[in-house]
Amino acid sequence: MKKLTFKELEFSRQFILSPHKLSVPGSWSQLRIEKNYLSCHQLLNVVQVKDLVLLGYVIDPYEPLKSNEEILESLSNELNNLESFFNAVEKLTGRFVFIIKLEGEYVVIGDATHSRPILYYKSQVNHDLWIGSTTKILSKYIELEKSDNYDSFVNSNYYKNNINECWWPGENSDCKNVKRLFPNFYLDLSKVESIRYWPKKDLQEYSFDEAVKLGQKILEGSMVGANERFKLAFGVTCGLDSRIILAASKKIKNEILYFTNKHQDMSRSHPDLSVTKKMLAGLKGKYRVYSLNTKVPETFLDLVKNNVSFSRLRKVTAAWSALHCFENKYTVISGNIWEVVRLYYGDKKIKEITAIDLAKLEKMDDLKFAVDAFEQWLTKYAETCGHLESINVLDIFYWEHRLAFWAGQTWVECDASREMFLPYNNSFLLRAFLSVDKKYREHKSDELFHSLIKTMWPEAFNYPINPKDYPFSARVKDFLKRKLKIAD
Repeated sequence: MKKLTFKELEFSRQFILSPHKLSVPGSWSQLRIEKNYLSCHQLLNVVQVKDLVLLGYVIDPYEPLKSNEEILESLSNELNNLESFFNAVEKLTGRFVFIIKLEGEYVVIGDATHSRPILYYKSQVNHDLWIGSTTKILSKYIELEKSDNYDSFVNSNYYKNNINECWWPGENSDCKNVKRLFPNFYLDLSKVESIRYWPKKDLQEYSFDEAVKLGQKILEGSMVGANERFKLAFGVTCGLDSRIILAASKKIKNEILYFTNKHQDMSRSHPDLSVTKKMLAGLKGKYRVYSLNTKVPETFLDLVKNNVSFSRLRKVTAAWSALHCFENKYTVISGNIWEVVRLYYGDKKIKEITAIDLAKLEKMDDLKFAVDAFEQWLTKYAETCGHLESINVLDIFYWEHRLAFWAGQTWVECDASREMFLPYNNSFLLRAFLSVDKKYREHKSDELFHSLIKTMWPEAFNYPINPKDYPFSARVKDFLKRKLKIAD
């Protein structure tokens, strides 16, 4: 694939569904879907089989050698009703959006965490429906106004204190009348309504051993499937989530490029560098360290800024490094998402939680519109799911808000520089692990996840995970580097 110019990377891997044909760059693909037109950036894969359109890619971990087309052929046989289709899609890994026609009506559904965001806008004048990846691509073709909450967001303590990790809260976006589709919801195009399809009943409980066996099957199968499609690179750290993915890569270890990003505030003795280097040498994996000291060109900063709202410098720096190192030739594996099954916010019943509590978890309690947005979500959740005893509402909040909007923004920021592969992005896997007794999933235990590593690649467990004996002198040095920006 030829190296694309910054102009050609505008709205990289994004899509827009419009009521009329748009004037888009000649390299983009366009597809007529009934009365609508689908326009996709040249790096976004599009496959159509019968009444099923795929944007992105899907992997079947149970039959990892299947292509997108073969998987869609199988899925097309499941288009008897929405429930059967959802049951089939939940077992797939990937980064995808589906547009499907069922019983004469169209619906849109995303992957487990909506790693390819889905936003929609209905004109208040002519009632036309527009769907796109970001408010940025929508605003290129239709006139949108900033949200009334825009100024309060950028002037908030939350935004100022989290400039590199911020995310816009709630269903409503940063533009008026543009909404975002939550994970576990689908969009009914005829009604222009988002509808929750999961959870509808209590979780099927998995035992410790059953979860380990299932996790191994899905993660290893997903890695083999991704390796069949892409040239893979994996950013390895000392973290637990990273180690699980490393263990899942054993079957394809000779074909993956393992690497670590060295941020400016990291000394060479940082465990993500020192331990990882020793570990990959011991496991005989091809390993490199990429420095993020490279100054990001203003043209690239502007590119990402124009591709996604509230682009974050730390994420853009990583994206530029990836473009500089990989030139869009590698698909990069990420270990994000797994926190959803590790009681990130703790364990609470629906009756014990308020919108203020949710806002405080994200340090957004100074944002009234965030509290209001969480109140709206919490009320609707209580109406449809409040009776479910096996589900921790804080896990679902993390899944449908932080993963969808914090991580979702990260993937869009990355899209200018590389495709991403997210092994944990499988609904069936996440739901199964959420059903396991919490005593095995808590951070103070992690017994379940350690067992998963030892089952997939025992030798990978022989190296420290998040070592607590990180030398004090190195910690001080890293602290000073963060504060004073001194060189290594």
